[in-house]
Amino acid sequence: MKQICLSRRSFVQGSAFALASATLGLGLAGCASESASDATPAADAGADAADAGLVGPDGVDHSPLDLSQVGSDDYTIRLAMTKGNPNPVAVINAYQEGYFDEEGSVDLTVIEDMGTAYSSVATDQMDVVVAMNLALNRIAEGEENLYMTGGIMSEGGACFVAEDSDIVLEKPEDFKGLTICGIQSNSELIVIEAWLLNNGLERGKDYQVIYSESMSVNIENVKKGTADVGILNGVPVYMVGVKSGCKIAAYNEDLVGKYPCCRMTVNKAMVTNHKYALAQFIVAELRGYKLFMEDKERTVKNLADFTGVDAESLESVYYGTDTFRTAMEIVMDPQVDYIKTYYEDYKTCGFVDADAFDLDPYFYNEAYLAALDIMAEREPDEQLWKDMKERYPKENATYAYL
Repeated sequence: MKQICLSRRSFVQGSAFALASATLGLGLAGCASESASDATPAADAGADAADAGLVGPDGVDHSPLDLSQVGSDDYTIRLAMTKGNPNPVAVINAYQEGYFDEEGSVDLTVIEDMGTAYSSVATDQMDVVVAMNLALNRIAEGEENLYMTGGIMSEGGACFVAEDSDIVLEKPEDFKGLTICGIQSNSELIVIEAWLLNNGLERGKDYQVIYSESMSVNIENVKKGTADVGILNGVPVYMVGVKSGCKIAAYNEDLVGKYPCCRMTVNKAMVTNHKYALAQFIVAELRGYKLFMEDKERTVKNLADFTGVDAESLESVYYGTDTFRTAMEIVMDPQVDYIKTYYEDYKTCGFVDADAFDLDPYFYNEAYLAALDIMAEREPDEQLWKDMKERYPKENATYAYL
C-alpha cells in the first residue's frame, strides 16, 4: 500500500497496516449515566437533543453543528481510498489543489481493494472511506461501526453487449432468456436485478446471472459469449463503448431511474468525537466539487495525475463528449431517500433478509449540512450552494433526524 499525506509534508511508501478484508462486527458502546449534580452545559445540550428526538439509538447526537466551531478541531483525518479509482472526483480535486491543507488536516492512504478499505474504517484504523458503497453489505453482515455521511456519485452504470449483437434492452421482458454478468456487490447489477424481479421476472428461470469478481471479467465473458449482457460502471463504461469490441445497449438510469452509487462512509468516532473535523473535510470536498463544476481542464488533469488514467477517458466519463454520453452524476448530497430505495433493492435481490435491520441509525447528515452552510456564508451569491440547499430536502425527506 502507498500512504500519501494530504498535508503534502511527506510521502510515505510502505505497509501502513495489514487487515483482513473480512468484516469484523463491532458493538456500539453505551453512554455512561451521570447524576444531576455532575451535569454540565454539554450534558444539558445532549438532554435537549434527546428530548427533541435527535439522538439515535446508538447514542449519536444529530443536532445541527455550531458553525462557529467548525475549524476548531485539529484532528488529522485518516482517509482511505482505493487504488486508481477516479470516482471521488471532488476529494481528488481537494487533494490536488491543496484545499485539505487550507481547511484542516488529512492523511490519505491508497489501499488495494475496497473490502480492506471498509474494514480499516470499521476497525478504527482509518476514519473515512470514499469508494463504492459497501456500507450496506457490511451493515447487513452485522457491522455497526459504519455511518454514511455523503455522496460521491450516483448512477454511472450501463448494460453492454457484443459488438455484433442484435440485443435491444428497453424493458424488463427484453432480458428474458439472457445471461447477465456483473459484480454481486455492485449497485449497477443490484438495481437492474431488482428492476427485473419487481417486474415479475425470476432469476434462474427467465434470466441467468454470473457473478464475477471484476469488471474486466464481465467484458471477457461477453466477448467470449459466456454472457449475453455485462454490467459496468465508471471508466470501464467508456472503455466498453469505445475500445473493447463491445457496445453499450442501455444506460441503467434510462431503465431504472436514479439510484446511488459511491458514498462517503465513516466510523462512529468521527460522528461523535470529531464531527467538526468531518465538517472541515467536507468543506474542502465541496470546494473540490465546485472546481469540478467550473473547470473541466483542471479537474481532468487532477484526476489523471492522481490515478494514472488517461485524460481522454476521464473527460468522457465525467463530462461526456460529442460522441459519448456520461452515465453518472458527481453528487455530494447524502441522498438518504435513494439509499433507502437501494436498500429495498438489496432485499428484493435476496442479499439481506426482508426485516434485516433499520437503516436510519447509519446515516449522519449534519456535517454535510454544516459544510454547505459554511460555503453558502462564504459565497452568498454562489448559485451552486443555493441549488444544493434546494436539492437537499428533495432527496432526504425520509432522514430520521430532520
